[in-house]
Amino acid sequence: MCKRIKTKLKEFLLKIYEFNERQYFWASIFTVTVGLWFPLIINFLGEKLHLVKIVTDPVSNISEKNLTTAGIILTTLTIFWTSLSVISERYYVYNKKHRVGFSDDEGKLRILEPMSEAFSEVCNVKLGTLLNSLYDIKFNGRSVEQSIFEVPCEQLSEINSQLRSVLSNVLTEKKYNHKSDDFYVGIFYNFPLENQDKWFVADKKGTAQGLTMEELYSEKSTFNKLLNEKKKNFIFYNSKQEAYDDQSYISDSEDKFDKKTNELNGSIFCYKHSFKIKGKNLINCMICVSSYKKRFLLNPTDEIIENMEETFSDDIFEQFSQRIGIELSLYYFIYLNDKKNKG
Repeated sequence: MCKRIKTKLKEFLLKIYEFNERQYFWASIFTVTVGLWFPLIINFLGEKLHLVKIVTDPVSNISEKNLTTAGIILTTLTIFWTSLSVISERYYVYNKKHRVGFSDDEGKLRILEPMSEAFSEVCNVKLGTLLNSLYDIKFNGRSVEQSIFEVPCEQLSEINSQLRSVLSNVLTEKKYNHKSDDFYVGIFYNFPLENQDKWFVADKKGTAQGLTMEELYSEKSTFNKLLNEKKKNFIFYNSKQEAYDDQSYISDSEDKFDKKTNELNGSIFCYKHSFKIKGKNLINCMICVSSYKKRFLLNPTDEIIENMEETFSDDIFEQFSQRIGIELSLYYFIYLNDKKNKG
C-alpha cells in the first residue's frame, strides 16, 4: 500500500510540473502574483478586495488587520499551490538527475553516445543494402519490385544487435559490467487489420529463445501479460524468479539457476508499440529483452527501477521502435504483395 501511495504521489507531482510547463503563461502570471501577494495585494489592496478587515480594540483603540474568510481561503490556496509547484519542480530535477542511478550529464552521455553510434551503424547497413540492390538492378537484371520489397529481416537483425550494444552501455555499472551478448532481444509484430491475433518473429533468429509461439501466447508468459495490459506499454522484472513466482514468466532452455538459491538468474523487460496513421492501427510491435547471467540492476531500489523503466521506455525503445517500424512497414508491403499475387 505504501509503495502504491508513493508511486501515485510521484505521478501526481510530475503531472503538476507538466501542467505548469504547458500553461507557462498563466503559471508565470501566478508566480508574479504570489510575489506581490503579501507586500502589495494584502497590505495595500486587501481591504478594497475584501481580503482584509480592520479590527479596532475598543480599550486600547489600536487597529490591526485580519484576514477575512475569503482572504484566509485565497492565501491558503496560494501558499499550497506555490509549495506544490516548487516541490514538483524539485522532484522533476531530482528524478531527471537520478535516472538509472546516473547524474544528469553522465546519464545523457551514457545513452546518447551509444545510441548515436548504433543508429549510424544501422543506417550504414541499410545504405549498403540499397546500393547493392541498385547495382543488381542495373547490372544483374534484378527487378525493381524485388528491390523495393527487400526482405528486412537482415536489417532487423542488425537493429537487434545495436540495441543489445546500447543496453550493455546503459546498464553497465561500476564493477558490474554487461556485455552485448548477455542480452537476448526478441522483436515480434502483427498486422491487426489482417490477422489480429497472430504474431510473427521479426528477425531471422527465431522465437524467444527456446519458447514456441504457443508458449509465448501462454497466460503465464511475460509477452502475453503485456499483450493484455491496457494501461502500460512496458513490463519489467529485475528478477526472473519474481516474474516466475508472479506467473508472468515461462523458463526457456537458455535459463540458468543460481547454485546457492536455485533461483532463476537474469531479468526481463518487454515493450509494446503501435504504428498508427489517421486513426488506424496498422502494425503492432513487441520488443522483449532478457538476460541469463546477471540481472539488469545490481542493487535496485524502487526509485532506480522506476527511472530505469522510464529510460528504457522513453529514451531507448521509443527511438529504436521508429527504425524498427520502417522495416515492419516493408514486411507489410511484402504481405500485401503476396496476398495480391495469390489472388
